[in-house]
Amino acid sequence: MVWLYDTQKVAAFNQSTFDYVYEHFPRDFGGLHPYIVREWQWYQARSNDSNEIIKTEGLYGWGAAPSGFNSDPRFSVAQVGPGFGNTQFGGPGRLFTDRQGGKYYEDNLILALRSRRKILAIETWNELGEASGILETVEYGRQYIDLTRKYVDLLKAGRIP
Repeated sequence: MVWLYDTQKVAAFNQSTFDYVYEHFPRDFGGLHPYIVREWQWYQARSNDSNEIIKTEGLYGWGAAPSGFNSDPRFSVAQVGPGFGNTQFGGPGRLFTDRQGGKYYEDNLILALRSRRKILAIETWNELGEASGILETVEYGRQYIDLTRKYVDLLKAGRIP
């Protein structure tokens, strides 16, 4: 699986960028074929001669931690996060999304499972600087790991809450 984040440092790309990867990846990796999941910023070509819609196996939109599960039907990845906070840095564009004692995360996990998307992505594991990690911490213990386990088990069992 090839997971692409943002395009901030990418000047230009179009479908040929991905076609090249699809052609060369099997040669370099013993015949394996890539499963490319791209962030929303990779949705449409960024070049002078085209604004075509890019085609790969997956599409997601970063922002589940501060904004919640995104139900946009173009997304094939169900992405969730536990909440968000970058207000400690000051300046414009600061966000805070309360974890609500785990309820925010759990509500978004339920929405993600109900979407029936084949891939569930947890937006962050250890992003402590943005208060969006789900790893074991002094503040939360294993709460978010346990919630993740519970809903992954439901997903694998095909039991949608």
